[in-house]
Amino acid sequence: MLSPATKRIMVVDDEHDIVAIIQNILKRYGYNNVDSFTNPIEALHEFEGANGSSYDNNRYDLLILDIRMPVISGYEFAKKAKSIDPKIKVILMTAFEIDDDKSRQDLPVMKYDELVKKPFALNSICKAVERQLASQ
Repeated sequence: MLSPATKRIMVVDDEHDIVAIIQNILKRYGYNNVDSFTNPIEALHEFEGANGSSYDNNRYDLLILDIRMPVISGYEFAKKAKSIDPKIKVILMTAFEIDDDKSRQDLPVMKYDELVKKPFALNSICKAVERQLASQ
């Protein structure tokens, strides 16, 4: 398994404070290749360029996406990302109440790997990242 320093992570949330917090905490845990975006369209273009090519060195290993964003939701982003790179790991974030038993029914039918509820404890986002990267 690659060390955290070699993993490439993209964080997308329309709130600048959220992406800054996640980027800073992940860097403290040794994840040095963290790109953050507050514009989901710009982020999707970056992802397409990185993961849509056959060159593996610049590929993203994990996406951390807010569900509710303007222009394109985290669901839509994840669906497009999975069509470009079916192996990409996706962590979705939401500030809205979700009942675990009910979440699979209410959430759109799409493939995501983990759901994190905001506000989250800083170490919980790191643990989610560790789980997803360890399962690659």
